[in-house]
Amino acid sequence: MSGDNVMAVAARAKAIFEAYLKEMGVPQKYFDEMFAVPKGRIKWISKHEFKADFEGFIPELADWVAARCDKLTKDEKASWEIMKDKNDAESQEVGISREAGIDILKKLEEQDKCEREEQKILAAQALFKAFDANKLKPNAPAK
Repeated sequence: MSGDNVMAVAARAKAIFEAYLKEMGVPQKYFDEMFAVPKGRIKWISKHEFKADFEGFIPELADWVAARCDKLTKDEKASWEIMKDKNDAESQEVGISREAGIDILKKLEEQDKCEREEQKILAAQALFKAFDANKLKPNAPAK
């Protein structure tokens, strides 16, 4: 490939990466940092950055995913908030039976599975959107 072709391919690849990260809700700073790290080096993000920027679903999708996957009733959510940091005996002391706790944990497992599946689907859709056919076509000759 000529130097011009290499530059054009690199620019298209960069545009695809940027579109994908944007579609996934990744803050622009990570795209900028990704292309600023020298070849052969790795930049790790901190736990604080991860929690602030990546934990859970992006706000635009959090309500949508909750509507599809939320398995707990209002009362079960309240019970979970009470019991999540307690052992079995402490939960029973505040009036939450072992059976109720087990039911809540089963529903939370189902919810987690649903959220993981939705995350896979959303990631695939974002990747497909980023690799839009028009972005992969070679530059058309000038007329």
